[in-house]
Amino acid sequence: TLTEVLRDFLEHEGYQVAVVHSGVEGVKMIMNDSFDLILCDMVMPSMRGDMFYKAVERTKPHLCKRFIFMTGHQSDKDVNDFIRSIKGLVLWKPFEMYELTQAIGLIVKEIEAGKA
Repeated sequence: TLTEVLRDFLEHEGYQVAVVHSGVEGVKMIMNDSFDLILCDMVMPSMRGDMFYKAVERTKPHLCKRFIFMTGHQSDKDVNDFIRSIKGLVLWKPFEMYELTQAIGLIVKEIEAGKA
């Protein structure tokens, strides 16, 4: 699955990775820990990515600038409107690993500059 590929790639790159399989699991994990980066699929079981983001925004708003959204629904108006409304960073599926690496680099720079 894409989740396993991403986990293996990121661990190989030296990142510590936590994986959840639904938005509800993600909210529970966010409540108990802090993260440098959140990869969020827009379509997940039990909770869409925009709802997950809004839950994080209410509980740990400082993490909102650390999201990278992923979706294959490039033509979905709701997805596009949401991403645009929060000025979100999105990877359109299918994407290349170098695109993921570039997106992570952008967020790391924001963190280092104190903006995320």
